[in-house]
Parts: sequence; C-alpha cells; structure tokens
Amino acid sequence: QFLVMVALVAILATPTFADHPGENLDTRMIEMESDFHVIDTLAPAFNLQDAEGKLVRLSDFIDKIVLLNFTYSNCTDMCQLHSKKISEIQASINDGHMKDLVQFISVTTVPMSDIPPTITNYEKIYGLDPVNSVYLTHTADQPVSAIHQLARDYG
Repeated sequence: QFLVMVALVAILATPTFADHPGENLDTRMIEMESDFHVIDTLAPAFNLQDAEGKLVRLSDFIDKIVLLNFTYSNCTDMCQLHSKKISEIQASINDGHMKDLVQFISVTTVPMSDIPPTITNYEKIYGLDPVNSVYLTHTADQPVSAIHQLARDYG
C-alpha cells in the first residue's frame, strides 16, 4: 500500500496532472487580458470559411476550449493590440501541454477587404500558429451582414 501511495503522489506531482489543462483557465486568461469575458452559455453556431475556402463550423471544435474574437486586418487601433495579445496568449498556451486542447478563432468584421491573401498575411504578421488558430470570413453564399449578425449574437 505504501508503494501505491508513493506512486500516486509522484504521478499527481508531475506537471501534467498538477496543472490540469482546463483548471483555472478563466483566471489565467483574465490575468493576461482584462477584456477577456467568460461566457457560460451555449455559443451561437456558425458556418464560415478560412483563407483556403474550407468550411469551418464551431461544432468542429466541440472537444476544444475556444477563444473567439472579432477583428479585421486593416484595423489601426485596438485590433492590433488585441491581436498581439491573442498571439501572446496562444504562445503561452502552446508552450505548455494545452496546445491540443485550445482553438483560437478570429472572425473578420470586414469580409470585403479581408480576402484570403490578406487573412494569410495577418496570421503571419501576428505569428499565430495555424496548428490551433484560424481566421474566418463569410462563405460565398452568405451575405456580409451574416458576419455582423454573428458578432451581435456573441454580444
């Protein structure tokens, strides 16, 4: 019994178990970004597309913690600060063992100018890791207003 107890203590003391991926994430995020808001309700669904034209749904990330923001690539004020902060948060998360558990989603609010090359360049400028980050826009069959309605739905 003593050996089992020692083994259990050793296992629980390792970083993987001591810092559970979802534990205290809200607190950590609020410490890193004062504008971070916890939403404990069901998020509005969406069907959008990435820079390559691939359809992306919120439900694609059902098993992930999703950090979603609305922005546009030509923004010259707060968007740049938020994008830089999101990049820092992603780097912090990706340096640990949560990389596979967290998905970063940016949705453009100006889809007419955020075309695929612009989106790709935006991701590179801010150093966003495409492994768990995606920048989305409306699909060809959606009106531009669909993005604005989605932003309103998210509050």
